[in-house]
Amino acid sequence: MGIRNAERIDSTLQQPTPISVQVDKFVKSPLFRSYSPNTHQAYIPALISLMEHCLNKNVLDPSLITHDFINDWRDMLDRQANARTTTRTRLNAARSFRNWYEKETQDQSDPNLTRVLDENQTKKLFQNVTNPGDAAFLLISLNTGALIEEIIRLNNEDIEITETGDYLLFLKGLPRGNPMTKPRVIPIGKDVGKYIKLHANGLEKSHESHPLFRGKNRLRMSEEEAQEMIRILGSSIGIDDLNFTALRNTFIANFQGSKDELAEILG
Repeated sequence: MGIRNAERIDSTLQQPTPISVQVDKFVKSPLFRSYSPNTHQAYIPALISLMEHCLNKNVLDPSLITHDFINDWRDMLDRQANARTTTRTRLNAARSFRNWYEKETQDQSDPNLTRVLDENQTKKLFQNVTNPGDAAFLLISLNTGALIEEIIRLNNEDIEITETGDYLLFLKGLPRGNPMTKPRVIPIGKDVGKYIKLHANGLEKSHESHPLFRGKNRLRMSEEEAQEMIRILGSSIGIDDLNFTALRNTFIANFQGSKDELAEILG
């Protein structure tokens, strides 16, 4: 599979580029070989499309395939009226390649500054969760873009169901934070909202104001406890030192709306 894939990639461009060289290494890597045959079949044309797009944009350096670059590519694919599944496959392939490349060339102290979880890593993360509260924390992190300080400040009553059966999450904002964020109401999907609400309803009342996420002694979870939970889950899927920044990056990278809509959600 790896040799045939490489031949398809090499034949796409008349002359090798730094990106095509790295894509060739990616499809021969243990990570790519660990993907299913269906993923191989879907990702190869997606990677070829990515290389063609890079060539059209005169982007030859793999390090320039950033979150913003992929989001701009997504906007272009949307304008071309590509099928949603085709667009999603291309974006997932691009993110998987970028994550692999960053890991291969990592020379910064905190890889989470640029790390984004791909679809397979996100699925594995949830498969390894045993605590409903931890699962609810991950769902909010990956579906709202809220800061870690905002999430641990949530109370049970901060998630509400509307008359139409939709769910709303009320974030208090961080008026003195760095960065500062404003109070805002974020709609969340019904399946996500239902799970979080079930978690909230299952919590015992404490002498504190009903924190949604709790740590030691049933008190409000601290930021340190939240980061430790994320680190342990990351280790369970083979990602060392995973932290909250990578979860927020993942939400931003996968966001389907405009840049203005994203800025509004992030506060």
